[in-house]
Amino acid sequence: MIKIKNIGVLLIFSITFCLVSACSYSSDKVYKAESDNWKATLRVSDNDQGNVKLRIEHLGVINQNTQSFKYELVSDHEHIEGTEENTQPNQPDKFLYERGLTRSSDFLPNENGEFRLKLNMNGETEELILK
Repeated sequence: MIKIKNIGVLLIFSITFCLVSACSYSSDKVYKAESDNWKATLRVSDNDQGNVKLRIEHLGVINQNTQSFKYELVSDHEHIEGTEENTQPNQPDKFLYERGLTRSSDFLPNENGEFRLKLNMNGETEELILK
């Protein structure tokens, strides 16, 4: 009889743990875009902390004199911009940039559910629509 009670308690504990884990799970919203020269991913956490991760990768050929690029991420509610240095000096033909942000408010796309990402390298500007 004692073994049956222990199994019952273990079963109830396991079910409760699974339910609590499922309820606390939050999914991220992912917005992506790619062109011949750039690939970008924006991951927005769907929790109260407002974690945002932006990843930008240059796919094209880069002039050896290029040391940085500028970016501007825009929606109806957001505006983030910056200039980034080459993070992979051993690979001068490639840029990879990753940035994490913690926001106190929701990070929202425009009314079409998109973010615009303007990228400028060597005076050439390209715009990606992250969906």
